[in-house]
Amino acid sequence: MKTRIISFVVSIAVIGGISSPIIAGAKETLAVISPRPTAMAPRPTASAPHPSASANQLSNPKKVRISNWWKRMFDRLETIILHQQKLANQIELRLKAIDNAGGDVTKARAALAIARTKIQDAEQTLVKANAAVPQILMENNATDAFKKIRALYMDVISKTRESNKALRDVKDMLRKIPTLTRIIPLTPSPIR
Repeated sequence: MKTRIISFVVSIAVIGGISSPIIAGAKETLAVISPRPTAMAPRPTASAPHPSASANQLSNPKKVRISNWWKRMFDRLETIILHQQKLANQIELRLKAIDNAGGDVTKARAALAIARTKIQDAEQTLVKANAAVPQILMENNATDAFKKIRALYMDVISKTRESNKALRDVKDMLRKIPTLTRIIPLTPSPIR
C-alpha cells in the first residue's frame, strides 16, 4: 500500500512538472521500497529445460500457439513420468517390507525392473521429442508442424501407458503375495 501511494505521488508530480526536494525524496524512497527486478530466474524442471523456439523467433502466431501447447503438454508428461517413478519407488519399499517378512517377491521384482525400464524409455522419448520440437517448428508450416508434434506427443503418451500398465501388473502381483499379516501373525498390543 505504501508503495502505491508513493508511486502515485511521484507520477502526479512528474505529470504536473513539479520538482521539489519532497518529490526527489519520494523517488528515492520508492526505489528503496520496490526496486525493479533485473531478471527473472528460469523455472527449474526435473529434466532438461524446454528449448522450444521463443515467441520472438516465431513469426507465425499459429506456431507460437503450437509452441505454447507443447510447453503445457511437456509439463504434463513430465509430471506423469515423475509420478510413475515415485510410484515405482513406493512399490520397491513395499517389496522390501514383504521380503523382510519372508514373502517371495522374485517375480514382482523382475516385473518392477521391467516397469522401471519402460518408465526410463518414456522419459528418453520425452527428452528426444522436446529436443525435436524447435526444429520442427522452424522447418515446417503450422499445419504440418502441429501434425508432427502431435505425433511425438502421442508416441510419449503410448510409452507412458505401457509403463503404467507394467506398474499395474506389479501391483497385481503384490496383491497375490500373502500380506504381512498372513506371513507374520499380529501380536496384540499391550493394553494401556
